[in-house]
Amino acid sequence: MGNFFKGVFFGACSLAVSACLFGLFGALAAFLALALSAENPKQPDYTDASLARFLDSSEKSASFTAEELSAGLFGIVMDAAREQARTQNGGVAAPEAPAVLLDGGNIEVCVPFAAVAMSRHVLLGAYVGLEFDGSGCRVVSGRIGNARLPRPLAVRLGRTFTGFYSHLKPAEKYLAAFDKMKIVSDSGKAVFRK
Repeated sequence: MGNFFKGVFFGACSLAVSACLFGLFGALAAFLALALSAENPKQPDYTDASLARFLDSSEKSASFTAEELSAGLFGIVMDAAREQARTQNGGVAAPEAPAVLLDGGNIEVCVPFAAVAMSRHVLLGAYVGLEFDGSGCRVVSGRIGNARLPRPLAVRLGRTFTGFYSHLKPAEKYLAAFDKMKIVSDSGKAVFRK
């Protein structure tokens, strides 16, 4: 009788381990399929100084489209890299400027990155949903392609994004300015209020 219960116990354990392994493999396969299925937004190919001018001015509010925000962030990153290169009398590696997406009430930034999948380099987009309430910036969502990330991983991804740009010292004043603003997405435009 003892051998029977041992057999049932170890059979059940074997079945549970197999189910967990198959479930884990299925979840990983679904994550990869969703991550690879998204089309990355177009990265900015021109700069626009209107965002930087607004951040430096005494104006209390302004509105920008997603394209204007993307071009404005591209301009801020490039200007900060040039200024830092001049002060250091050398070259500075500037990270890719994020693309901004305004979807309903959500503000998302997307930074492209390359990953190796099956011995090939694949360009993916890492998206972070942000909320600006005037008392700082909060990460509210994160995803890679169409694969959603749990909130703790999304927050970590947001910190990683900030780390990409933190070595550009001239850009710090703009990062600090964003933390003090209330930004709301409305009708395809982002409305900034100081």
